[in-house]
Amino acid sequence: ENLQPKGKISGSFAFKLYDTFGFPLDLTELMARELDFSVNQEEFEKEMSVQRERARKAHKSVDILVRKDSDAADATEFVGFNRENHKNFRTSCLDCITQEGVIYLIFEKSPFYAEMGGQIGDSGSLFINNETLTISSVIKDSSGRFLHALESKPANPNFTGQDSILNLDQNRRQAIQRHHTATHILHWALREVLGGHIRQAGSLVQPDRLRFDFSHFEAMKQDQLKEIERISNEKLLLNDTLEAYEIPFSEKPDEVIAFFGDKYGEVVRVVNLGGWSQELCGGTHVSSAGEIGSLRIISESAISAGTRRIEAVAGLSAYQWADERISIVQNLSRQLACKPEELRDRINQMQNKGKELDKKLRAFEQKGQAGIAEKLIENAKKLGEINLINAIVPELNPNDLRSLAAQVNKRAAPSVVLLASEANGKCGMVCICSEEAISAGHQAGKYLSELASSLGGKGGGKPDFAMGGAPAGKKLNEALASISFSSMEA
Repeated sequence: ENLQPKGKISGSFAFKLYDTFGFPLDLTELMARELDFSVNQEEFEKEMSVQRERARKAHKSVDILVRKDSDAADATEFVGFNRENHKNFRTSCLDCITQEGVIYLIFEKSPFYAEMGGQIGDSGSLFINNETLTISSVIKDSSGRFLHALESKPANPNFTGQDSILNLDQNRRQAIQRHHTATHILHWALREVLGGHIRQAGSLVQPDRLRFDFSHFEAMKQDQLKEIERISNEKLLLNDTLEAYEIPFSEKPDEVIAFFGDKYGEVVRVVNLGGWSQELCGGTHVSSAGEIGSLRIISESAISAGTRRIEAVAGLSAYQWADERISIVQNLSRQLACKPEELRDRINQMQNKGKELDKKLRAFEQKGQAGIAEKLIENAKKLGEINLINAIVPELNPNDLRSLAAQVNKRAAPSVVLLASEANGKCGMVCICSEEAISAGHQAGKYLSELASSLGGKGGGKPDFAMGGAPAGKKLNEALASISFSSMEA
């Protein structure tokens, strides 16, 4: 279903390989060519543009204009660490705020986690004034109040003072928690493999993936990434219990790591996983490492000098990621009629066969060029003692056109060779003058520039060699015939 007419692989499928599995487009194109397919690049670029727009919106900061007295308002009490509060939690609505068409509700207490510390906010539902509403996200204002964004605008949004029942999307919260605790484990594994110099430089925790930025001086090697992934999953199998407790910041043990960019008050929260991972963190986490299931690293890249980024998936997202890759391998195995473990050898065979075919094709093309060169030389005109080869040749790319011109010049010297060819909607041109021709006053750059200009294109070069191009469809024959070659004898 991923094949389009004329043997094209859909750009959306190629983008999925790139976005989900980190499979580069050029590698997809290479493998497609081996099977006589091509990739719909226009569709791929459309998918890429959609992703960029999605990322832009996701990173857009929303500044909520709170009331003037908000600095004196009490911060929302977060009660979401207690799982008993995730369902049918009763509280009262303290305030309603409308900003850019979105309604935000503020409650006295809330089990919903507000976006902060890299962790995305919770979502869920609300029952108020005999109406069930959807809470799409939660953010925090400057006074510490949690602002619960409503997905749609209710008929009468004035809920201030009314009793409310909040229900957290528990599946989404659990997915977020898996990725948050997985981020801590990944941080520990990075320090184990790369060294104690590793420091967090930012993070993003979502229900379907995590992103972790860290300080490091070079790109990671593949074996390092494999080891980080291996020891991370090894820790998951131990199923160590996660403990979270609050202590005065002044009493924080030295082995407890503080996260990048966080501002800490007098009392801080320590998240301790089995004694081997201890960090200050106010986010939500799993109860034990085994709840995460598995962790897979998707990509590693540089985001600035001295800062690297790892993207990974955990839990069901890791299962889905692996399942999709397995499906790709199985489909390739069926298409290439081999077992999955034989794929590497089969692809190598195809690549070697492709190289052999390229060599044979090149030899055939060169043989064909030799025949064309012979005919061009036979039809050469005379510029005194200089041979002039001024002609149009069929559908050659710039490299082949240059190769043919060099071949003709070598065999016809002393000579002036000016060749043009139309291919793929473009007109390529090349001019070569031998040493004798240059001594007689001929210049390749001059002739090429004159031809390109007459066709609405550009080109030029030195006395001995010049190249250029122009749009196809112009009157190429007339343009070539109009070139004035100096020293031409009647």
